[in-house]
Amino acid sequence: MAKTTSVRDASPAIPQRRVAFAALHHRDYRRYFIVHLFSAMGDNIEHVISYWLLYQKFHSPVLGGFAVISHWTPFLFFAVYFGALADRYDCRRVIQASQLMYAGVSLTWAILFLTDTIQIWHACVLLVVHGMAGVLGGLGSQLIIHDIVGREYLQSAVGSIPPRVIWVFCWDPQLAAPRCCLSGRQRVCS
Repeated sequence: MAKTTSVRDASPAIPQRRVAFAALHHRDYRRYFIVHLFSAMGDNIEHVISYWLLYQKFHSPVLGGFAVISHWTPFLFFAVYFGALADRYDCRRVIQASQLMYAGVSLTWAILFLTDTIQIWHACVLLVVHGMAGVLGGLGSQLIIHDIVGREYLQSAVGSIPPRVIWVFCWDPQLAAPRCCLSGRQRVCS
């Protein structure tokens, strides 16, 4: 005997209402978002300060060009490999490794600038390591979003990246300039 369906069984499902910034309602993603925001701000503040100090020390536009190239070239050459690394291993560990690289570079900048022992080759090595940390951490950070929010909130989580980037690029120079002024570098403020 064939089963018949009633009108009630064939009723369409009521579409769920979409919530703006739905991923931010997810507790773990909110934590990730805030921590990543501060990490990116710290990275860009470090860029402004270290590039300014490098220019003050060496007055080399070539070194400034190398700073930009060494920051973005690792993304071109190593993104596929580091993406596979982040996919194969726990992306939290990959992100932690990149943060350790960032911290090591920042600490080395501080020591070399405070002791006034920095040389151009030091700067070049540190800029390359910083660029490698950027590609390693960037890919791990993109991959961990899916692990945090799952498929349900993935579109919202990925959509929250551009406002975060805009925030970081708009506010970091304003946060770095007073630090340069307080360190005795008056020309950056005038």
